[in-house]
Amino acid sequence: RFLRKGRNMLNIVGEKLHVNQVLEAAIFAAQETKLEWVQFRMIPDIKNSQHQFLVEFTDQNPSLGRLEDFMKHFDDRLFFENSEYPSKRKSGRLGAPKVIVMKSGWSKGLQALDIQNGKREVQYKWQYMADDWDDYSKTCIKNL
Repeated sequence: RFLRKGRNMLNIVGEKLHVNQVLEAAIFAAQETKLEWVQFRMIPDIKNSQHQFLVEFTDQNPSLGRLEDFMKHFDDRLFFENSEYPSKRKSGRLGAPKVIVMKSGWSKGLQALDIQNGKREVQYKWQYMADDWDDYSKTCIKNL
């Protein structure tokens, strides 16, 4: 059962992932793999008991091997950052995060849409976590 623990936290089965833990994992994975990202968003997939990691990379054509390596480092870092995460993953109650590569320009387009819909540009903060997919992002999935 998904419980939202505030704007900066996601929780499907008790793992209570905080935005700072996810950000640290994304930074670590990029450093380890040299696969740099422009922006990302984490969305819970309750049905499949896993988190979806939407990411726009600077390299728009990363190989499947590089993506797998990135996500392995990302997942490994979440084991380190979050004390609840390892037991949920090892028990099989929580699946590995799923990478979803987004098209170039996704983050800028989403920001422009948010501003168009009333968010203030001066105070704009990227939303690293969301409860669900937005319609715009659904149109920006890169086919690999």
